[in-house]
Amino acid sequence: MKTFVVGDIHGAYKAFLQCLERAAFNYRKDRLVVIGDVCDGYPEVVECFNGLLKLKNLTYIWGNHDKWAYDFYTGATDGYAEPFWLKQGGWATFDAYAKIG
Repeated sequence: MKTFVVGDIHGAYKAFLQCLERAAFNYRKDRLVVIGDVCDGYPEVVECFNGLLKLKNLTYIWGNHDKWAYDFYTGATDGYAEPFWLKQGGWATFDAYAKIG
């Protein structure tokens, strides 16, 4: 088993897949450590999380963007979207989940 580490995916699912492919990541055998910030930036946040959930060996460490999105979507912010979060890419996550919602 090999261990791979990635961070700052920021909703760029196609680029994320391309990285795994170029690294010859084995979905059944290898471990992926994600060191935060899957959310915010590009519009494929939902696809990123769905793809990560399919991995057999995943270690996921939250990033600040992931925490901001989680807090908003779980109601921890009482429906308030921090303007700083939205300016830092939160709109992309907000829009991605609004489309499925």
